[in-house]
Amino acid sequence: MTKERLRQYRPLIRQLRYLEERAANYKAMCESQGIRITDMPKGGVMPDYLVKYLDIERIIEIKRSEIMCELAAIETFIQSIPDSTAQAIIDYRYIRGWSWTKIARMVHYSRRTIFRLHDKYIKI
Repeated sequence: MTKERLRQYRPLIRQLRYLEERAANYKAMCESQGIRITDMPKGGVMPDYLVKYLDIERIIEIKRSEIMCELAAIETFIQSIPDSTAQAIIDYRYIRGWSWTKIARMVHYSRRTIFRLHDKYIKI
């Protein structure tokens, strides 16, 4: 896996939170208009803002699914690393966003050693 792909983990988490917030806001807008959002179909004409909510919710759900797949791929890659120290180094760096200095202190290795372990498993 490449550094660029691993670096996307934290931005993807932020994007996922943003999408969930947007979905909640659209739902609140509909409910403030007296519309209950349920899975049960109802007869009649849907208001325009409800149609927009449903369209946006579908788009958000597709994007959420794409993000979750990428997050799962990154986490699966990290878990597949056979060296537990290298696994921890990559987790600390890309999942938790720690600095190299903090990682070196945590695993009790020099920065040079953690770079070597990192580079052994990451495509540059």
